[in-house]
Amino acid sequence: MKYFAAKSLVGLAIALAVSASEYFPFKYPTPCITECSVKAGQELMAHYTQDSSSPYFMESLGLLCDSENPDQVSFMVKSAECIFDQCDGIADISKLMALEGQICQWCELLLSVLFNSGGCERKQ
Repeated sequence: MKYFAAKSLVGLAIALAVSASEYFPFKYPTPCITECSVKAGQELMAHYTQDSSSPYFMESLGLLCDSENPDQVSFMVKSAECIFDQCDGIADISKLMALEGQICQWCELLLSVLFNSGGCERKQ
């Protein structure tokens, strides 16, 4: 019975996070930045997405916002290299860096409200 209750709570928590992520208020500033971020994310996580209605959306934000994620640095480097090479260089990297801070603040607020978890970082 305890297992069923725990499993039900986990399912409810995931459903709430996905529902809340439908109110994700951000868009990447250019299609090129979006393409580079998606490409970098999918190289590191097969189901990486920027679709806020996807059940993998909050997990995907972990590549950006979870400082304990071992792939976070690789994601940031791959995104930045692509943006520098294929987009508007430093100008687009600056736009992305400003947006990433806002996205991570939103993620931290969402998860702290929903789960009292203290943020987007993974909990052991």
